[in-house]
Amino acid sequence: MNSFRYEDRQWPKTDAKEYIFSLIRPESYILDLGCWTGRLGEKLRLEKKCEIVGVDINQEALSLAKKRLNYVFQLDLDQPEFLKKVLKEKFDYIVLADVLEHLKDPKSLLELTKNFLKDNGFLLVSIPNVANWTVRWSLLLGKFDYGETGILDKTHLRFYTRKSGRELIESAGYTIFGSYFTGTNFFPTLKAVQFIFVCKK
Repeated sequence: MNSFRYEDRQWPKTDAKEYIFSLIRPESYILDLGCWTGRLGEKLRLEKKCEIVGVDINQEALSLAKKRLNYVFQLDLDQPEFLKKVLKEKFDYIVLADVLEHLKDPKSLLELTKNFLKDNGFLLVSIPNVANWTVRWSLLLGKFDYGETGILDKTHLRFYTRKSGRELIESAGYTIFGSYFTGTNFFPTLKAVQFIFVCKK
């Protein structure tokens, strides 16, 4: 896994799921928490021959995900203790792609995921960057307007910078092995749209 290195000069991909896809080895067993309609998992299953277990709270989204993934479960990630009732195996990768910012208690979920990760497995986390220049500029103009999508998605309950995102993950008992960002290549803390963390327990 020597390829997991953070380089500020590395030209970033445009979406966190592109990074997550590229970081996962073929024929891996993956738990996708907050899988939504299962698009990422489907790509991993078809192109990398991975086996995917998806979890989401939205029944309508899962009706599509169950056609794309190997297995799906409808669960509220704000009540992560229920994962123990349905998951009995350990995974090569656990994916949390733009999920933690939607939760009331993301640390509890992160702590619980360690029970389902193999000793040599990786947790892959992406979070939006609230310190992005567009948000800073809006604040200078006295605005903090929620939208349908993006960094200020109206369903976001929490907001993270690269520093606070790292602190959250580390406080749950993980070591961050590498990190990446999406957006422009210059001044990532200012211009990054998302940060992606590669973590080991």
